[in-house]
Amino acid sequence: MIAIINYNKSYAEALAAVLSEAGKEASATMNESIICRAESIIFPPSDDVPGVIKKFHIMNLYSMLRLMKKPVLGISSGVELMLEFIPQRKESALCFFSNMTNDCEIVLSDLPPGWYPLERKKECVLLNDVDESAQFYFDIAISYSKTNADIIAEVKDQSSVLAVCKQDDYYGVMFDVLASGGAGKQVLENFTGLSVVEQPLSK
Repeated sequence: MIAIINYNKSYAEALAAVLSEAGKEASATMNESIICRAESIIFPPSDDVPGVIKKFHIMNLYSMLRLMKKPVLGISSGVELMLEFIPQRKESALCFFSNMTNDCEIVLSDLPPGWYPLERKKECVLLNDVDESAQFYFDIAISYSKTNADIIAEVKDQSSVLAVCKQDDYYGVMFDVLASGGAGKQVLENFTGLSVVEQPLSK
């Protein structure tokens, strides 16, 4: 079962419906026991990332979420929840992407909302069967100061604007998967097929 953390009700329920139509068991929830039983977790976008972190504290979910050892996906601004700190603020986030946060200065980007192709830096299961020319819809973006091993793809022809990242079994995509059509749904399908730590590629 896939737990979609339900702080953005409309998006979480729409995502659950898409997954259900694809034959996946999915639940939009803030219930601790359901989240703990889930095989994987998704953080959807939010217009109020600091408010979501506060809600996690109020509901006693913050510490539990930080300790998740299963596939986790952040979508769009949901990736901000997975950093060590919320960009350009001092509030602590969930710290799934500790390596990238420690190595790179992460700031909000002024990338205009719209459709953009990706420039892939590394192979990753999330992008399997996704056409190299596919474009994705970004409504928010973050940039980084230098290349890091956890950065899988960036926005093509932009200066260090993050598109896809991965650390261990934690994944982040800065584009909106539901707004990105077939390519976004393929990325979602690739994630929902994960149930164990992805093995490194053979050299």
